Amino acid sequence: MKKLIVIALAIISFAAEAQTTKVLLKQENNYLFNYGRQIKATTTDATQKTIDSVPIAANEAGIFELQVVGLSTAGEAVTGSTITRYVKKSGTLTVATDSIILAKVTDTGVTNGAYAWSVSSDNNLLLKVTGQASKTINWIVNVRRISQQ
Repeated sequence: MKKLIVIALAIISFAAEAQTTKVLLKQENNYLFNYGRQIKATTTDATQKTIDSVPIAANEAGIFELQVVGLSTAGEAVTGSTITRYVKKSGTLTVATDSIILAKVTDTGVTNGAYAWSVSSDNNLLLKVTGQASKTINWIVNVRRISQQ
């Protein structure tokens, strides 16, 4: 019983330090999620910040679902949820316009707060957040992906 408690405490301690969590659940040929993360980041100005970089394989198509919450230290929020389609064909990665599930809503003090996908020079998908000048915004983003190669 003592060994079990020690192991459980070690796991809890490790989990508390994690900033990014990846979920991969597999049962034979069925994947519940082939990519899932929760990302935490902080912005202190209006500069765009990359918070995730996702390599995309050749001849892959899929969608990413984002759920985003940014909260300033003054209690102002940026929230929203989108689904984004992507396809990589003949070495070119194309990202479609986001389909909005829950429109981005920003409170008065954080109107420049934003989030978006972009394509890097090496054809990775980059998830970026943009903060507000002279404001600290703590971001938490759930990212879920389904894809086919």
